[in-house]
Amino acid sequence: LGLMSGADGVLLWSLFPRKEVKATWKEWYEAYARCGRELNGERNLAAVFLFGEPRADLAVTPLEPRRPYPLGTSARNALEQGTTAPSEGRAGKLYPYTTYERQLGDAHYLLIANSVPEPTTFRIAGFPDHGVVAENAFDGQPIAAPAPGQPLERRLGPWEVIAIRWTAQR
Repeated sequence: LGLMSGADGVLLWSLFPRKEVKATWKEWYEAYARCGRELNGERNLAAVFLFGEPRADLAVTPLEPRRPYPLGTSARNALEQGTTAPSEGRAGKLYPYTTYERQLGDAHYLLIANSVPEPTTFRIAGFPDHGVVAENAFDGQPIAAPAPGQPLERRLGPWEVIAIRWTAQR
């Protein structure tokens, strides 16, 4: 979500297993390690963020009503007192979803982040009329592409992020 929202990179300043984060250290480590593999591994998503041309070809619409989600100190932070800065406890609102669309070479990328703890179904429209070939950009698994000129629907779980890599059929 940070990269989709304009962050310039991911900085892992320390994952030393401190006693203050003992309860969740492995979760944090696994998440950062997976992110590193997605960005710099075989799928090379870092190039999409660094060199991808911004696009707005696709229209992403949630099928369920969405509202800004209240944001504040989470239950997880309560488990590890002393690891949360006072500013992290501020009340705020989180956008219910974020989209990020780029083109790199012949490949198009669409990322959608569901930023609420509720599943949401999205309709994705605007694919070329002559059809597309699509895959999960995180792992390369094929995605059933929509019929030519038709929208694609994807259901995202709570806080789920999907990345679709697609190319136009020739």
